[in-house]
Amino acid sequence: MKLSTEVLVNFIPPGITHHDAIYLIGSCFTEHIAHKLKQSGFHVKSNPHGIIYNPVSIRKSMEDVLENKVYTPNDLFLHQGLWRSFHHHGSFSATDPNVACTKINQTIAENHVFLKQARHLFITLGTAWIYRKKSSGEIVANCHKIPGYEFEKKLIEPDEELMHWFTFIDKIQSFAPEVTIHFTISPVKHLQDGFFENNLSKGLLHLFIYQLTKKKKELRYFPSYEIMQDELRDYRFYDKDLAHPNELAIEYIWEKFSQAYFAKPTQEICDKVLHLQKLLAHRIIHSTQTSHEFEIKRKKMIQEFKNQYPYIYLEADL
Repeated sequence: MKLSTEVLVNFIPPGITHHDAIYLIGSCFTEHIAHKLKQSGFHVKSNPHGIIYNPVSIRKSMEDVLENKVYTPNDLFLHQGLWRSFHHHGSFSATDPNVACTKINQTIAENHVFLKQARHLFITLGTAWIYRKKSSGEIVANCHKIPGYEFEKKLIEPDEELMHWFTFIDKIQSFAPEVTIHFTISPVKHLQDGFFENNLSKGLLHLFIYQLTKKKKELRYFPSYEIMQDELRDYRFYDKDLAHPNELAIEYIWEKFSQAYFAKPTQEICDKVLHLQKLLAHRIIHSTQTSHEFEIKRKKMIQEFKNQYPYIYLEADL
């Protein structure tokens, strides 16, 4: 007896290997997958402007990286004692506009170099709702807790944004010719928009990606949203806010992700890396003969692994 529907995910060769640079951008779900990839030894960069949810802001963030844009204090605004960017997460803000610009520009420059060598780009769309600053007409990625009456909330214009994305994808493929672009929709519920509005938004994102992949058949789609909605529909798979997937759900979706993108040799290396990460993270409190022997054994195992896999990134090494 089947008590739930399963979202079938098949491996698509050649898959992802530890030789591949992986770039991710989008909603907070992107951060979870990026963290899992780093833990498994992959070379990863994500979210050059911080967490971003809507297609317009995600595209503009990526365009900044492609163009290696340089921000100046004129691109920032002062709010509650901090200089901020409407296109960046609050972590890029600073009391000095030049310090803020330095953080922004260094990150863009690093991501510009990384994206050039990327083999896989994962784009996670979170919502189709956008916020437009009434005074300037600018679509923002982050409202920075400025009063809501200063913004107009509306849905993206799908046809207009699709035309931008067709051009944008051409730019990415020209800049990074070997990159494969993967789309996914965040399983996080944006309940602050309302239940109907959240479903409307997710449906519009599905239609948006369908139109993109229909015209550009080389684009791929990973069904993280569908896995959450159809396989993990019970609230025991959600966090306390009943909107975000909990750790168990993220682990389950990661297993599906691994199934879709990792061939058996890659998965075996991932298992070895995770084992070594635990060894690296282990801290010896009291020095004894046994602990000394453990430390020698650990260093030997790590060195042997590095000799065999010199291209593997060990997160706990840092």
